[in-house]
Amino acid sequence: MAPRYYGQRAVFASLRALFHIEDVLFGTSVHMKLFADEVKLYTSFSHPSCDLQIVCDKHTSWSEQWQLRIARDKCNVHRFSNSVVDYNQGYTTDGPELPWSNETRDLGVMFDNKLNSNSHVSAIAHKAHV
Repeated sequence: MAPRYYGQRAVFASLRALFHIEDVLFGTSVHMKLFADEVKLYTSFSHPSCDLQIVCDKHTSWSEQWQLRIARDKCNVHRFSNSVVDYNQGYTTDGPELPWSNETRDLGVMFDNKLNSNSHVSAIAHKAHV
């Protein structure tokens, strides 16, 4: 009887994803956060922002190689800052430019450009009174 290897594919898939992260981020100032099937890329604007586009390109290539579709309709660019600097460099993922967002939902919580969650609290309070 041949030995059975339960979970072996999951281990290899996890290792492949870890190698992908190391390869994509190598030599850049970009950081990556993973949660379930979501990927968040971020960097400080004191570093060259072209790094972010380079990482987007590498991530897109890796996703195409492994036949993983990127849900571009769920992708956006969000800038968190207390300053009022108009910085609108466009970023793409092998297609049209990603839209800029003034509010972002992350794990069910809404944040604005200054990391305030006032709109989130207002929406919850409105639901409670209705």
